[in-house]
Amino acid sequence: MSRHPIRRSHPAIGIALILMAAAATPESAAFAQVVEHRGEIEGVVRAAETEGPLAGASVSVVGVGTSAVTHGDGSFHLTGIAPGSYTIRVQRLGYRSRTIEVTVGVDGEYVEIELDTSPIPLEDFVVTAMLTERGAAEALRPVSVMAGEELQRRMTGTIAETLASIPGLAETSMGPATSRPVIRGLSGDRVLMLEDGSRVGDVSSAGPDHATAVDPLAARRIEVVRGPASLLYGSNALGGVINVIRDEIPSAVPHHPTGAASLQAQSVSGSVSGGGSATFAVSERIPLRLEVTGRTAGDLHTPAGQLANTNGETLSAGAGGSWVAGWG
Repeated sequence: MSRHPIRRSHPAIGIALILMAAAATPESAAFAQVVEHRGEIEGVVRAAETEGPLAGASVSVVGVGTSAVTHGDGSFHLTGIAPGSYTIRVQRLGYRSRTIEVTVGVDGEYVEIELDTSPIPLEDFVVTAMLTERGAAEALRPVSVMAGEELQRRMTGTIAETLASIPGLAETSMGPATSRPVIRGLSGDRVLMLEDGSRVGDVSSAGPDHATAVDPLAARRIEVVRGPASLLYGSNALGGVINVIRDEIPSAVPHHPTGAASLQAQSVSGSVSGGGSATFAVSERIPLRLEVTGRTAGDLHTPAGQLANTNGETLSAGAGGSWVAGWG
């Protein structure tokens, strides 16, 4: 029968284990106490204009890394926040970012945050509709578009003079009232004039002494087509196509009446031109737009004298209305 001796533990090892347990106990207790005193931040995010809840807003604690996204009712919940002062940042697409200071106590904190709308600037996206269905290859493809502030800044008494600043376009005239556009050296019946996609039907292409019947003061946008795409409108559009968009028929009901007015003058011919438009709602479904433009020009004055029969007068007026259904 074999005997195995029993080894006794060294007294130093037991003392070391006791000291380690005693040292770890206060730290564990302190850690548990901190966890128990962690607070939270609850709240709701609303739109300042409508006071309605905003879903999808990002709420974050600056410098901590804790964040949350608001629910459908605009509420959010941030947990694991130690008592103290913090900066809360709220962000959402289409609204101005906002930061607030929050003091979190043992029982947490509840906040209500309102965001102001902030429009998002985007580049112009031009869409021109046709009267009949056409394929993508047959659609009007404007090479140059003049609209907005550029159109207001370059607007003159005639379409040709207004577009003369576009590369590839020029102006030919027998006076201030009878100017015609020139596209890549072609003019007259080689340049087709359209108004809201329809042929103008004037006699300006018959001779250089006839004026174009389209007044640039009534234009919202001017599109210029050059190249093979212009031949879709016939062989007489070999030079190009100029489409003046007036938007005479409103497509939406304005919330309040809107209008615009313009006045121009030229000393070389004593010409004066002006126009104005107004859009307002007749009812909840019917918008109405009124427009009137006019221009008068005397004979052209030159150092050699006055050029007879260079004067002209134009007057145009229009009204457009539509029925806007509930679905737009």
